[in-house]
Amino acid sequence: MPTLRTALSDAVSSPADELLCRIVRAIVDHPDSVTVTVTTQDDATDTTLNIRAHPDDIGKVIGKNGHTIRAVRTLMGGAGMKQHRRYTIVLDEDDHGDHGDPAADSVQHPAPD
Repeated sequence: MPTLRTALSDAVSSPADELLCRIVRAIVDHPDSVTVTVTTQDDATDTTLNIRAHPDDIGKVIGKNGHTIRAVRTLMGGAGMKQHRRYTIVLDEDDHGDHGDPAADSVQHPAPD
């Protein structure tokens, strides 16, 4: 069963976690709203890092065609190699926008005359 460690705001638990926080905070317009939640699996080699950011900053974290988040994942992969860990980076978008509202996902078009 995964164990949940504290959300990173100012206190970080490893150099890789600090690296991720610094990178994401450097990219966004609202660095104070960035949090990274660390979930470690039982074997302590697989770690999931969930990034939460201000709704206006999600696009900046993703980047054009996903290039920015892909680059962040590549950097974290390199950091994980040194520590003999595998990092999975997840951009948490659940509370951003109208994703939970089914009516927001569908567009109503008027019937043709």
